[in-house]
Amino acid sequence: MDDQHLDQLLEDYFNGALCPEDKIELEQMLLQYPAARERFWECGGWEALYEEWGGEHWGREGLKLAASRERVERVENVESIERMEPLALLPAPPRASLLHRIVLGPWLMPFSAAAVITVLATWGLYLLLPRSVEYRQAAASDPRGMGVAVLRNMTGVVWTDGSAARSAGATLEPGWLRFKSGMVVIEFFSGARVLVEGPAELELRSGNEAFCQSGRLRAEVPAQAHGFTVATSRFNVVDLGTAFGLQVSADGSGQVKVLQGQVELRQGGVVHPLKAGSGAAVDAAGAVSDAALSDALFPAEDDFQRRADAATEERRREWRASLDEIAKWPGLRAHFTFEPQSTWDQVLRNRAPGGTDGAIVGARWIGGRWAKKSGLEFQSASDRVRFDLPGESDSMSLAAWVRVDALENLLSGLVMSDGDVPGAVRWGIKQPGNIALGVWPLGGQDQECDSNVVFSPGRGSEWTHLAVVIDSAGRQVRHYVNGQQTSVAPYIPAGRLRIGRAEIGNWNDGSERSTHSIRNLNGRVDEAVVFARALKPEEIARLWTLGRPEMETTLP
Repeated sequence: MDDQHLDQLLEDYFNGALCPEDKIELEQMLLQYPAARERFWECGGWEALYEEWGGEHWGREGLKLAASRERVERVENVESIERMEPLALLPAPPRASLLHRIVLGPWLMPFSAAAVITVLATWGLYLLLPRSVEYRQAAASDPRGMGVAVLRNMTGVVWTDGSAARSAGATLEPGWLRFKSGMVVIEFFSGARVLVEGPAELELRSGNEAFCQSGRLRAEVPAQAHGFTVATSRFNVVDLGTAFGLQVSADGSGQVKVLQGQVELRQGGVVHPLKAGSGAAVDAAGAVSDAALSDALFPAEDDFQRRADAATEERRREWRASLDEIAKWPGLRAHFTFEPQSTWDQVLRNRAPGGTDGAIVGARWIGGRWAKKSGLEFQSASDRVRFDLPGESDSMSLAAWVRVDALENLLSGLVMSDGDVPGAVRWGIKQPGNIALGVWPLGGQDQECDSNVVFSPGRGSEWTHLAVVIDSAGRQVRHYVNGQQTSVAPYIPAGRLRIGRAEIGNWNDGSERSTHSIRNLNGRVDEAVVFARALKPEEIARLWTLGRPEMETTLP
C-alpha cells in the first residue's frame, strides 16, 4: 500500500474533489488494508473537530457540515446515508462527513484511532451497508413506490371490490377504487384534488389522469395540474385550469359542468370547449348537447364535511363505549387512551385498573386518528413518555395506534424498557420498516423476534394498528398489522417478562453515546395497551375493530 497515495486520496475525498475512478480505488484500499481503514477514521476524527454539535437535534433537523469555511452544506437527516450505492463503502464526500460526525463525536477524541477502529471495523461499516441494501430493496419491491395519488380523506365508505379497507393517508397506486356509498377525497400527485361520491368506479391511471366508469365527482385543478384528464367510455374531460363537476352513468352517458375556468370535452375526435358556468350532456350513443346543470348535481366539500363530522361524532361515541369493554379483559396492565384535559396536559392517563399514569416530556398534543381525537406527536430526540409498569408475567401483549412520518433512525422506539434487566421487553421499528421485538438476555440469550417489513418507503402517513404477542406457551412471537397476523418468529422462554420503567416513543435517558443512541419515533401515537398474557388472534382483531378511525365496510 502506498501511504502517500492513500493520503492524497483521503485529502481529495474530504475536500470533495475525489473523482469516480479514485473513489473506486479508495474503496478497494479500505476493503483490503486495515491500515487504510485506520487512517480513514483518523482523518475523519480530525474532520469532526470542526463540526458544531447540535446535541438533541441529531438525525432530525440536520447537521451543519463544515469541512472548511468555504464548504458548507445542509443535510436534512441521517437518511442521506441511505442514498449511497449498494456496493459502495463510501458515500459522496459531504455524506461521508456526516458519517464521521455521527460515529466520531468529541467523546471519542480522547481515545486513540486504533481504539475507534477496533469498534467501528467490527460493526460500523457492516451496520451501515446491509441497512442501506435492505432499505433500497424494500423500496424497490413495494408497489406503493409506484403511487400516483393519496387518499386524503373519506367518510361513510362501503367498499364493493372485496379488497382490504383503505385508510386515510394511504398512497394509491394505479388501479380501481370501487365503493357502493360514501365519499372520498383523492389528491393526485400532479396536484389535482378530486372529491368522489359513491356509488362509483374510478380507475387511477397516472398522477394526472383517471378513468370514471360511473359515479359523481368534483375536481379542483391548480395550474400545476394543467391538462388533468378524466376519461370515460364515451368522452374525455380535459381541465385547462380551476374546477369542474362530472357525473357518469353505468351506460356511459354523462354530464359535465365547468364550475370555474375552462375545460375541453373531447368526443370522437371533436373538441368541445366549455367555459365557466356552461355545461354539456353526452348520451349513451356519444352525442353531445348543451345542458343547464345545477352545481348541486355534483358532490361538494361542505356536504363532505357535514357527513364527516356526523360520522366522527358517532365513531367517538362507539369508541368511548368500548373502553369499558377493554377494561374488563383479564390481564390488562396499561391502557393509555391519549385524552388530555388541556393542550398543556403533561400527564398520559392509564385507564387500566390500578395502573399508573405516564409523564409526557417534549412530545406535544396533536390530532389523532380521527377528527377531534388527540394523539401525541414525537419529533425531537428528547420527545418521550416516561412510565412505570411493575410486575412480571410469562407472556405479554402490546398494541398501539401509530402513524409513522419518517424512519430517520436505526431504531424508533414504541414501548422500550429501561436498563439491562433480564426479561426486559423492547418494542420498536427498525429503519428498513420491520417491527422489532427484543427481550433482554434471559439465560444468557438476547432474543430478537422481528417482523417482516411493515413501514416500507412507499407507505404513506396513515394510521396503523400494530400489535405483538409474546406467547411463551406457544414458544413464538406473533406480529399483527390492522388486526391481521403478518409474521411469526420463534421464541425460547427462559424466564419472566417485564416492562418496569420504560418509555413510549423513545429510548435514551441521555446516559448513552453511540452511533445509534438517537431512537425517537418520528410520528404520532394514539392509544396503547399492555396485557400480561398472550392475546388470542380474535382479541387482537377486536382491538383493531374497536379503535378503527371509521367503520368502513367491504361488501363481497
